[in-house]
Amino acid sequence: MTLCRILLALSVLLHLGPCLNSAALPARPYYGARPGALEKSKALLASGDESATKALKKLMEQANKALLIMPPSVMEKKKVPPSGDKHDYMSIAPYFWPDPAKPNGQPYLRKDGKVNPESRDPDANDTLRARLLGDATETLALAYFFTKEEKYATHAAKLVRTWFLDPATRMTPHFRFAQAVPGVNDGRGTGILEARSFAVAADAVVLLAGSPSWSVDDQNTLDAWGNTYLDWLLTSKNGADECAAKNNHGTWYDVQAAHWALVLGRKDVAKKIITLAATKRVSLISAKIPSLGLCHRSMKASPMRFCRHSGRPALFSVMNATRTSYASIRIIVASVCSSSHRDEELGVSDLAPQCHLARGRRVSPS
Repeated sequence: MTLCRILLALSVLLHLGPCLNSAALPARPYYGARPGALEKSKALLASGDESATKALKKLMEQANKALLIMPPSVMEKKKVPPSGDKHDYMSIAPYFWPDPAKPNGQPYLRKDGKVNPESRDPDANDTLRARLLGDATETLALAYFFTKEEKYATHAAKLVRTWFLDPATRMTPHFRFAQAVPGVNDGRGTGILEARSFAVAADAVVLLAGSPSWSVDDQNTLDAWGNTYLDWLLTSKNGADECAAKNNHGTWYDVQAAHWALVLGRKDVAKKIITLAATKRVSLISAKIPSLGLCHRSMKASPMRFCRHSGRPALFSVMNATRTSYASIRIIVASVCSSSHRDEELGVSDLAPQCHLARGRRVSPS
């Protein structure tokens, strides 16, 4: 799959329009797919389309692996956050290392592009657990939507309840202690990037409509959690710092906040975020991501690969949420992708259902 196709397939915020008139779809839209994509995928499957069939097979392989995942929880870590409450999410800034000249190594020093293994230690970080949550929940929810096999809904619901709902295992709805720099602070706005999978999981549960595994009470409790978290995101100092970031962090903040607002039905908030993003992030397209794929501010902090695969999808996520026409998206794709990809990008709209069906990992017939 070309990079351009991956970008379009990875978009998580696609339209503010109404949901389809179909009894198969829930009351609110699923924002992980462009309007109509799910029904088109089902129609292709019903017609025996080879690409769709391969995509479904790939999705089911992923879903069956997800069934084996133990529900992650912030309570699994051994280190206790500064608050003294393990329900609080915590992580260590990945590009900061102990100072060898100091007895306790603090304050930590920055090493651009070099990940400190300490930041990936599950005993002290919730980072990898958070990543797992969104991917696994979405995969299982999509598997249930296409097959109606209850085992997928049951496990998806269990993952969400464990992280967001159950009093013994739930995360407190804030990100105050994310990406802390030992000896400098207890957490930073940059850590909010690690929470972007939460809205993906919250969005995906709408695909469980009709399953006895997900109740109205479950949904109401999740919505209450989400509203508290979104309010924190919009009003906290850490949230303000991340919103003001001029690299991929700022763009992903827009995606995350708008995604939560849409999922929670706060469309006035989503519209405000998206409208502002359409103007304040536009320079990232024209100036910070030239045709070679370099994002200069992110290059300073992380490997180019991360910038390419994180900044660009975020831009497309926000761009799609503004209801930009597909023709306009194609033009912008051509402007940010290298010339070698431009011809292949033409006609990519025809691949949308298959791309989505495999969650952005389409199996090419060739």
